[in-house]
Parts: sequence; structure tokens; C-alpha cells
Amino acid sequence: GAERAWPAPRTDEAIAELRDATPEGAGADVVVEAVGRPETWAAAVALAAPGGEVLLHGGCAAGTDVTFPTAPLHYGELRLSGSYHHTPDAVREALALIASGSLRSADLLGEEVGLDEVPAVLAAGGEKRPVVTSAAS
Repeated sequence: GAERAWPAPRTDEAIAELRDATPEGAGADVVVEAVGRPETWAAAVALAAPGGEVLLHGGCAAGTDVTFPTAPLHYGELRLSGSYHHTPDAVREALALIASGSLRSADLLGEEVGLDEVPAVLAAGGEKRPVVTSAAS
């Protein structure tokens, strides 16, 4: 249901430009942060529209703190959600299953695609998940 995806902004100026690119400059209804750095968590909050939702999927390193203004959270009624995806033990177990041959990852994975092809592949859907590489295929 996403209408558009943008690369993550890396500066305050880029955050402002991206926010201005949203309808009426209000910000995005949904922002997914998947990097896991305090500055990207703060940028995600800055990019969200009033009443929007911010999913903090990227886990920051243990012992880090993040700072962002309270007004968008309170007066803008933002919703922040965390998402924890796996543990090191779960990854080791999954890799062991793949290495043993008892889990056939090829049955789950689709073709290799470049980063520039991701929007079209996601729009097309499909049962297998593409393997994203950094270069165009």
C-alpha cells in the first residue's frame, strides 16, 4: 500500500527537503527505520506526519541513547513501535539448517535483483523473495 519510498536522508537539510516532498509538507504517514542508529531513529520521527506511525526496526547498539523533540510525539500524536527480528542463536540455528541441507533456502528465494529494481519487484509481488544485491543486474 505504500505510494512511494525514498532513500534515507543523511542531513538535516535532506530531512527538510524530504518532508517538503510529502503532501502539504506534512511528513509521511508511515516511516520505517531499518538502520539502527540513533540519528536515523531521530530522523524517522522528524519525517513522520502528525498522527503517523514510526516503526523502529533497526536495533541500535547496546548502551546508546536517542534524542528527539517531544512535541511531535505528544501534540502530533505519533505512534512509535519497536520490532525485534531475531537473536544471534536463531541466526546460528537457521544457518546450521541451511548448511545441513535440511532447509532448502533455494525454495524460498527468487532471482537476484539490483537495488534499483527493488520497487518494481515489490510492486509485482510473488511467492519467492528476491535476493537484493548492491549492483544492477
